[in-house]
Amino acid sequence: MKKLLLGLFLLTTLFSCDDRNQTTNDKIKMKVTLELIPEDDSSYSLTWIDTIGLKNNDTEMDRPIELWCIVKNQNDTVGYYQGLSSPMNFTYFTTKDSIVDVFFMTGYNWFSEKVTEEYVRINGKPITFAPIYINTKTDLRRKLEFVLIED
Repeated sequence: MKKLLLGLFLLTTLFSCDDRNQTTNDKIKMKVTLELIPEDDSSYSLTWIDTIGLKNNDTEMDRPIELWCIVKNQNDTVGYYQGLSSPMNFTYFTTKDSIVDVFFMTGYNWFSEKVTEEYVRINGKPITFAPIYINTKTDLRRKLEFVLIED
C-alpha cells in the first residue's frame, strides 16, 4: 500500500512539474469572434468582436488597448488595421487565395485619454498572438470563434 501511495505521489509530482503545461498556462489567451463577408470579386471585409476592456466596462472608443489585425495571403500582406484616429474592428482585403493567415496583436489606442506615458511604461509592449487561418471559400458569412493565444 505504501509503495502504491509513493508511486502516485511521484507521478503527480512529475506531471505537475512539466514545463510544457506551465508555459501554456502562462500565455495570454483572448476570445475573438470573426465574420468574413464577401464584398466584390475576390474582395472581403473581416470584422471582429474582442473582449478587450470588458471587465473595466470600457467602450470601444475609450479603451486604452485595441486589437490590430494583419491579413496575409501566400505572397503578401493583403489587408490590415493598425490603429486610426477612431478605433475600428474591421479591415478590408483582396485576394484570390482560398486560405489567408490572420495575425492579431494588441496596440495602444493613442486617442484614449487613459493612455499616458505612465500607462505605457506599466503595461509594456503589445501582445502578438499566434496566427489563425481563414478559408475564403467556406468561412463566408459565419460567426467564427477563436481563442487567440500569445505567440
